[in-house]
Amino acid sequence: HPWDPSCSKATILLAKHGFRESFKIYCVLYGVTGLWKLKNLKNFKERKKFLFSLFFEIVRSSLFLGFHGVLFVPTWCLGRYAFGSTNYYGIYLQLIPVTLIPILLERKQRRGLLALYVMNLVLLFALISAIYLFTLKSSPKQEQSGIIFSILKYRLWFQGVKSKKVPLLPWFDLVLYTLSTSLVFHAAVVKPQAVRPAYIKFLQRLTGGYLAAVNRPLIDCFGTHASRSFPNYCAPCGYQHTILKKIN
Repeated sequence: HPWDPSCSKATILLAKHGFRESFKIYCVLYGVTGLWKLKNLKNFKERKKFLFSLFFEIVRSSLFLGFHGVLFVPTWCLGRYAFGSTNYYGIYLQLIPVTLIPILLERKQRRGLLALYVMNLVLLFALISAIYLFTLKSSPKQEQSGIIFSILKYRLWFQGVKSKKVPLLPWFDLVLYTLSTSLVFHAAVVKPQAVRPAYIKFLQRLTGGYLAAVNRPLIDCFGTHASRSFPNYCAPCGYQHTILKKIN
């Protein structure tokens, strides 16, 4: 969190942007559908009840989305202290609680749809990563093929659940959302060039631009060339707050 060397201050700054943008997003999203439903209600009592319910849904979904930003910095820092350093797979493990806790706040009716949406993002990410590795004249890693195969299996499973041909396992939507979203966030940090530009733009908006402030030159050692997506990057709070000093 180079936008502020203090973990607590960095968390507050990120959370402030996250909750504000989340509230704006869901006000528009639920507001449009809400107005359509509202005009079909006949009496004042029904409309009042509906508006209270709509406001509660907006707040609840805003908390769900905003809490991703609240948990990002603390889990990152705690994970770094726990592992002793920042490593490629450790980042993914650190992101699991960032995505698991917020989805528990969301309505059960929306969890499956959210899981399916993120799963499609992961499939696209895996395909782009495979193409990216191929263009570098290196054969795609086996893990990319594994990701694609796994996501295709999950999609078939969801189709089976939708048609009631296979049972819906308890907590399956939570597990799928958590693992898929963690992978997308992991890619946004260590391999942003493999994530859809529109989704990177969305994360930039949600984080108040702090996604671009992540010190990716420090993680270029993973071989993902993460800093190429932000060629004009300059650490906001200076290299004196990092382990790796700037090389002239």
